[in-house]
Amino acid sequence: MKMKTKIKIRKHALILILMVFIVCNAFSQGNTWKLSGNNNVGNNDFIGSTNKSDFVIKTNSQERIRIGTNSYTIIQDSVRIKGPLYIGDSSLLLGGAFAPGGSDLIQSTSGRIGLGHTGFSHFSNIKVGIGIINPQHKLHLCDNQPLYAPPPLPPVEPNPVYMALTNQAQAGGTGILSTDGFLVGIAANGNAQLIQQENLHMLFYTNNQEHVRIDSNGFVGINPYPNYPNRRLDVFDKDFPQLRLTRNDTVTFTDFETTSNGKLLINPTDTMVGINLSIIDQPTQAIDVNGGARIRQLPVADTIMNVVVADNDGVLHVDTAFAGGGADNDWFVAGTVLPYANIDDNIYTQGFTGLGDFHTIIPQSLLHLYQPDIALYAQFTNDNTGNTVTDGFLAGINEDGVAQLNQQEDADMNFYTSNKLCLTITNKGKIKVNSFSSDKPHLLIADKDGTLMLCKLKKKEQKLPNLKHELNV
Repeated sequence: MKMKTKIKIRKHALILILMVFIVCNAFSQGNTWKLSGNNNVGNNDFIGSTNKSDFVIKTNSQERIRIGTNSYTIIQDSVRIKGPLYIGDSSLLLGGAFAPGGSDLIQSTSGRIGLGHTGFSHFSNIKVGIGIINPQHKLHLCDNQPLYAPPPLPPVEPNPVYMALTNQAQAGGTGILSTDGFLVGIAANGNAQLIQQENLHMLFYTNNQEHVRIDSNGFVGINPYPNYPNRRLDVFDKDFPQLRLTRNDTVTFTDFETTSNGKLLINPTDTMVGINLSIIDQPTQAIDVNGGARIRQLPVADTIMNVVVADNDGVLHVDTAFAGGGADNDWFVAGTVLPYANIDDNIYTQGFTGLGDFHTIIPQSLLHLYQPDIALYAQFTNDNTGNTVTDGFLAGINEDGVAQLNQQEDADMNFYTSNKLCLTITNKGKIKVNSFSSDKPHLLIADKDGTLMLCKLKKKEQKLPNLKHELNV
């Protein structure tokens, strides 16, 4: 009996050992995970659950990762990925796998990165910020320098912010340096800037057509042709005036147009053009010039049929020319009765002519010379006398109003009547009366009217002592 009992105990112990072996072997085939690692994991082994419940990973009794049954995985903490992160079908890379040593770049193997795609309504309000944590626009670039620098550091100055557009290929391109391509941004002081860094044009398009061009020389063309503009502002238009100046009432304007044969048309709304005038003092004629007007070249003709004349208000009119003009440039003033006033080879005047400062007085003679408070002379010179202020002969008045005849040359001054020389004042100051000349001595006397006469002397009176005796001198 005791022998049977021992046999049963050994049998039960053997069965127990066999069961333990079988269970351990089963767990060792994938049902038990070791903390030190497993080397017998099959392709169908997994960590998780087979029922409809979340899979939770905790540390320090705090939930860190929850893999839910609602298609979401929630990570409670920040995630740091040391290598590239591939999202989707290996299309989006975070971490710059193609850059040597890795970087913070975002790249795409398909060549496209889209943010806010229309297919994802969740992202329709997305705003991308570079240099700013709270972007205010779809794309917001900001150089966010510290607003304050503690002493003794100098105040922090802002930096410019630019977005660069460049290209580069085997056949050419802008290059990819900081001095290449086109920049859009703001200067350090906040001024908006468009900067073409290449020696090329800047083109502005609307409706897929070029309408404004700034070339590499700084010339601006509006609706430019190829190889234009050629001036600082060059406007091209064959259907409308090339330039219009419109007042802010949108009603009054002035058009400037160049015709096909090179003529300039100026067409204001009120058909009047003023030069050197103002809003207060506006033009009253088609062309109203406040100041001198000069025509560099006038037509030369032997026969002048019509001339331009001015009335008392300075308004120019076309009038019939007075006969007698020569092959030179004539000047006329208005007149209604022949002869018209004319400065030509000869001088014709309908009234009195004034030379000098006649702004406030009226000429009182056919030829009236006037200057206030100074000596006034008419000067006569030729090539023999010279033509300076000290040359020739002067006739006029001095500052005190005393009439003067002034021979400025070292020569005589002659006085004629009836085309005969009657009186000479020599360059030595001597006076000769030509009508008194005689081959014998005469005595010059005056009668009661002051008329000078020559009296013939007798032979005995020709000696000075006898003459004194006869005249009781």
